[in-house]
Amino acid sequence: MAGKPVDNAMSKSEAEAGSPSKLPNGTDIHRQPADKPVDNARAKSEAEAGSLWKLQNEINLHRQSDESKSLLQRGAGWVYDRLNSDASTTGSLTALYQDTQSKLKSGSAQEAAAARQEIARAIESDHSVVESRDSAIQYMSGFAKTAALFARGKVGLAATVGIYACDQVNPYLGPNINPRDAWRTHLIDAGVGGLKGATMKGLFQVMGGQPVFAPLKGAALGFGNTFLDVSLSPNSYRDSKGDYHVASALKNGLLSASDLNARKIDAGGCPVFS
Repeated sequence: MAGKPVDNAMSKSEAEAGSPSKLPNGTDIHRQPADKPVDNARAKSEAEAGSLWKLQNEINLHRQSDESKSLLQRGAGWVYDRLNSDASTTGSLTALYQDTQSKLKSGSAQEAAAARQEIARAIESDHSVVESRDSAIQYMSGFAKTAALFARGKVGLAATVGIYACDQVNPYLGPNINPRDAWRTHLIDAGVGGLKGATMKGLFQVMGGQPVFAPLKGAALGFGNTFLDVSLSPNSYRDSKGDYHVASALKNGLLSASDLNARKIDAGGCPVFS
């Protein structure tokens, strides 16, 4: 056939010139597909979304930390914020989210990279700030309660009842509590908190004035303190739906107070509790 010599000629030409580099229409077959910019754009978009997600997650964690605090703790937090102007807040993080979101969408590549770095620094700083702030709030709240317990007279009793009531009430009750029942729930928590404070103060006064063996006194105070603190805590006597479980709370308080290892620490390592 006449076509075979043509094929042989084409094969010979290709063998001499190497594999063909262009198609009949002139397209270079060795040229890389023009999809790399698309991949870069996708990677850039994913990096931006990841940065914003991390910042939003930090905002949620910060908000949850704020919502979990009682009135007493929020007051201590207010004092801490007045003394530390560099303390980050949920509002400042939200403002940063909105600002960097616009930069990532409409800014240049350099601005987007700078925005991502700013987000990373803000998250790292917020971790440190929240940890320091929570520690300070814990110490300040504990100091206020301890000072009230050792204060004498009617003023000391009123201060103890009031401070413990504020430490029991949390303005945020969660999404499962009916807002119409909030005032009743706050009233119950304040009453139970005041009762806890008054009972604990009475326990300290009674045990403190008794000529009892010091380790035994320490263990007794630790037992009473733990029982009251656990059994009269809102997380013990009320679930997330707003239902009350008093018997279960008392049981948990008794079990926690009966921990021999903890009572040994309260007794200063006395071998009686070993």
